[in-house]
Amino acid sequence: QPTAGTTERRWLLDPINGAGLFAQRVPTFDVLLAVEDAEGPAVAVAGYPMSDEVLYAGRGLGCWHAVAGRPVRRVRVNDNDRLRGAVVEMLNPLAWSEELLLALHREVYLQPWTKGDVDLATGLADALVIAGQPMGYEDLAVLPLLVGEAGGRVTDLSGRDVLTGDGTVLASNGRLHDALLELVAGLPHGR
Repeated sequence: QPTAGTTERRWLLDPINGAGLFAQRVPTFDVLLAVEDAEGPAVAVAGYPMSDEVLYAGRGLGCWHAVAGRPVRRVRVNDNDRLRGAVVEMLNPLAWSEELLLALHREVYLQPWTKGDVDLATGLADALVIAGQPMGYEDLAVLPLLVGEAGGRVTDLSGRDVLTGDGTVLASNGRLHDALLELVAGLPHGR
């Protein structure tokens, strides 16, 4: 429930992002925290309790990955610019339209979302797609900063700002973004 504050900062917390996964004991749920100020996203954190890792970013400070027992490291998206065979993690594919699923399946390697933001920011995945059921603002608030500070790009599937868009997500390494937008242009997103 939103509570009015005395500054221009807004804190957004999703204490169990992926509550369905959490309830089913699938260890890929995470905890999301975003801080926004008058200039927009300022701080973003995605913590994965089951793997003891955190991905975090600050505006103008880069994106960082911390895993228990290892040194913290600054991370960057990969530089893949070849669409055919690109690794794209997907969330909610059962709710996707057949047209969207087929268009992507014909060009890219689709794999289930595990730790999509971490995989994209560290270069293990080339892109992420979320469609079917609109995501809530609290689910989306960390993505622009985490992906952007790692060198990537985030929009909705129509190319609009993800925070004011239709609740879908296309996050990429940046090099593949326009080609992916073109691939899904005009397709229905959900069933």
